Amino acid sequence: MRQTLALHAEVMGEGPALIFLPGLGGDRRAFAGIQKNLSANRRTYAVDPRDTGLSERSSAEYNLDDMAADLIAFMDKHHIDKADIVGHSMGGMIAQHLALMAPERIRSMVLMSCHARNYPWKVALVESWMGLKMQVSAVEFTRHTIPWLLGPDLFENPAHIAGMIRHVERNPSAQEPEAFTRQGRATLNHDVLSALHTFEMPVLVVAGAYDRVTPPETSKVLADHIPNSHFELFENVGHLPHIEASTRLIILLNRFLDDPVAFTDKPAPAHDMGV
Repeated sequence: MRQTLALHAEVMGEGPALIFLPGLGGDRRAFAGIQKNLSANRRTYAVDPRDTGLSERSSAEYNLDDMAADLIAFMDKHHIDKADIVGHSMGGMIAQHLALMAPERIRSMVLMSCHARNYPWKVALVESWMGLKMQVSAVEFTRHTIPWLLGPDLFENPAHIAGMIRHVERNPSAQEPEAFTRQGRATLNHDVLSALHTFEMPVLVVAGAYDRVTPPETSKVLADHIPNSHFELFENVGHLPHIEASTRLIILLNRFLDDPVAFTDKPAPAHDMGV
């Protein structure tokens, strides 16, 4: 039996359960811009995965199945029988492993800036970030990695970039470099490509056209192999659609979550393509 760690979450609203899972190194604060809106008629949980935020730290190496098991234990603790899952990057990997371990716990999934398996270049990128994280401060790490994460449009607004740096500086529960390294290693062997055809829940795949970390063509593989899925490309957006295009994402998520089955059974209206 897997040893699970206790997860912390920011909880808002009442209604059907909606769980947000952040990317590598991220915590509940990553979804602050959209959680409040989506809590209008839902019970939302912005989760700190193990080794981030206010969640428990691990004393040993682990994998994505362990992180998915943490989420199952979290759902049990909060009496969540079934939930919609919104996972960004690593959070989307955790969601995929949850879908293999306990598909009955998922009503629908949204996989943002995510892929079905790691590629050698992606492994090299994550390993380089793990090395950098051990050598510089959290702020300097953000300064070095932010050009990888954002589309070019956001760099036209220096105040927005400065605000993101301040967001990192003000984190009251900053992640330790060792914890980032453990998380990074957990993602390196991600490969569920051969099992995607077994996913029965509706799945929305969202990708940024300028995503350098998870190029959209690798995200498209998810939609191509998951039976009941829909692929949505955000133009002029990089790896962080929930930050770069939050208003457009909120509209899309509300449409999808209102009726995931109907949404994935039909193509989006022409004016919504390339949101």
